[in-house]
Amino acid sequence: MTTPQAADALARSLGGALTPLEHVSPSQIATFRDCQRKHFFAKRFALPQPAKPAAELGTRVHEVLDARLTEGRWAGDPLLAREVLIARGGFGHLPKGIDTLHKEVEEAMTLQGAALPMRGRVDLVLPSLSTVIDHKTTSDKRWAKSAEDLRVDPQSICYSLWAQQAYDLPWPVTFSHVYYLTRGQPRGFAVSVQWRKRGLQRGWERVRGVVQQIYDVTRGHDPAAVTPNFDACSKYGGCPFVAACTSVQAQDKEMPMATDDLFTSLRKHKDSQADDRQRLGLTSSGSGNNGKKTLISAIERMPSAAQEEADEGALNPPDAPAPVKVEVVVEKKKKAKPRRSPGTLYVGCIPVGEKVTMLEEIADPLLAGIAEGAGKAHYLSVEFGKWKGAFAARLVGWLDDNPLPKALVVMPYTPCASTALEVLRLRYPHVVERVG
Repeated sequence: MTTPQAADALARSLGGALTPLEHVSPSQIATFRDCQRKHFFAKRFALPQPAKPAAELGTRVHEVLDARLTEGRWAGDPLLAREVLIARGGFGHLPKGIDTLHKEVEEAMTLQGAALPMRGRVDLVLPSLSTVIDHKTTSDKRWAKSAEDLRVDPQSICYSLWAQQAYDLPWPVTFSHVYYLTRGQPRGFAVSVQWRKRGLQRGWERVRGVVQQIYDVTRGHDPAAVTPNFDACSKYGGCPFVAACTSVQAQDKEMPMATDDLFTSLRKHKDSQADDRQRLGLTSSGSGNNGKKTLISAIERMPSAAQEEADEGALNPPDAPAPVKVEVVVEKKKKAKPRRSPGTLYVGCIPVGEKVTMLEEIADPLLAGIAEGAGKAHYLSVEFGKWKGAFAARLVGWLDDNPLPKALVVMPYTPCASTALEVLRLRYPHVVERVG
């Protein structure tokens, strides 16, 4: 059993410190549900987490929306600032007449009654409409929560309960996620759920149960005693605590592991399963007993090593004449010039009133393939920056095989932007670039 002093020394060696947990938040509950050890490293060990570009963009969009709702103005340059365009794209999904409604923006929330206080910041409360709104940025609709998800979502439950008590809102209380799409043409959509008193109270009881679990786990100080969820290692671009988790797992005598990196081992295991299924001619549609029967019958049909050797001997008997060598002459084709687009490449700016394609729409699947092929959680983890050459080659292949976008936007904050621009400038004679 690790002592508190040893646990604090371990936390400090990893860049954190043993820290008491004084409150929880809806986002903490989501992390705890994903992986208890990840939550432990983040809050009990207070390990640093690298900033993610998507989260930073979301923060800037929130700031733009706050300024619009409180001051009636769009902050920044509305023609060039990406966060302003994103915010404007989803603003129409807020209730009509939003400027004339009484509203509370960025309210600090505290709920008592659980093992730890529940805290957070509520983006927008509209007391006259008995409505609570939370702004969300997302790259794709498929990542958005559904109305059914909001029924069990801790943020939906906690924010609605707090707003109802703080402003004495009449029932039912409406909770809405207003989503702002960060890729492609700026646009948005809303997902809502209505809470009645009894349902919200039941939801709060479920949240209290999870908070009690968090309290019990974080009273300890040994990360090896906290349950990990290895299925969550690759979620959200990869867990930032993989190295710490690997170290703890290797030292845990009750849960021994190989010397190979934990995440790499998991990735290899997953890839080997996929390779086996492909080799056996199986698809992912088989499930249950039928899937098992298919696997067994396929394995039974595979020839043994002895059979393979016998077949090889039958095809190539010892006294067979030597094969005749045939010289094949391949005529080298002249290297074709890269296709050029009649459209425009926009660098650091987005045109107004024109349908555009964001670089991320093309690059993300290519980069995901590079990371998967290297057995990494993220393409930036590929050693020595080898992903750059691979990405350039894949991007060239994509441009050769697909119609070139008429208006392609490259924002310089993305890590792959400089590599992409080296390729794209050869394809787009017309370039509009933001200066300054």
